[in-house]
Amino acid sequence: MNVTAPTTITLDNSYDYALTFSADGYQIEQVQITRVLRGMFWGNILFGGIIGGAVDAGTGAMWRLVPESITVTLTPLKPGEAPRQTSTQPLTLEERRAMMDRLRATNQITEEEYQASIKAIDKEMKMAGQGPR
Repeated sequence: MNVTAPTTITLDNSYDYALTFSADGYQIEQVQITRVLRGMFWGNILFGGIIGGAVDAGTGAMWRLVPESITVTLTPLKPGEAPRQTSTQPLTLEERRAMMDRLRATNQITEEEYQASIKAIDKEMKMAGQGPR
């Protein structure tokens, strides 16, 4: 998707994103946005049963995106400088786990969200045969 800045876009909570920002004559910037399992998801299962959890899973309400909003300032290229390369690959499970550690360390997610997200990532790693660290 290409948009003209400034802009607002709405993203589906169910996915991680790597947003790339570029303009002729400027350095390319990339921002990672990751989904975090809401701590309240487990409460919905506890108090709402399987139906409460299924509704949250089906609607994507069990996730929130972090960061919730971003501001990017592009840096002009110096004469003769080439734009740096960026990756279009999604984050690996290990990278998602490391991102959760950074988000917790910078107080962007709650301890409850951290624990719920790590549990979900560890489950994905186990299913992928990678095993949690």
